[in-house]
Amino acid sequence: MGHRAQADGIRLECSVVTQLRAGLRPQAAALTTGLGCLDRAFSVFGVPFLFESAEEVWAVTADLEPTLRSRLDAQGLTLISWGFGGWVHIFSASRIASLADLRRRNGFNPVVLSQTDIAASLASDGITALPAPP
Repeated sequence: MGHRAQADGIRLECSVVTQLRAGLRPQAAALTTGLGCLDRAFSVFGVPFLFESAEEVWAVTADLEPTLRSRLDAQGLTLISWGFGGWVHIFSASRIASLADLRRRNGFNPVVLSQTDIAASLASDGITALPAPP
């Protein structure tokens, strides 16, 4: 997913969060990045390379749940359950196993592109890696 498409997804989820808080429809939602619109603490789950395994994600989630649940309660919302959608994959011509690899080998220089510009940018070496969420 390109950065613009991702930004559009975040805006859409933030809009859903606003509607939930206002008591409008929908009355429930499965959210990913949208919870960060309520409280930045939820953004921890989107930090690249922060977690090494699904087990670690679930352990951190269990530790943070009481705090995150109370922050939602303060906003008039109720946490029903957690989900795990998988890992963002980074496709690159060179091996990337860590955030340090991104910085060292690729310069970690994000480029905002529309979906239609990705293929041409890959072909012209305008970009050398591509993140793809699950």
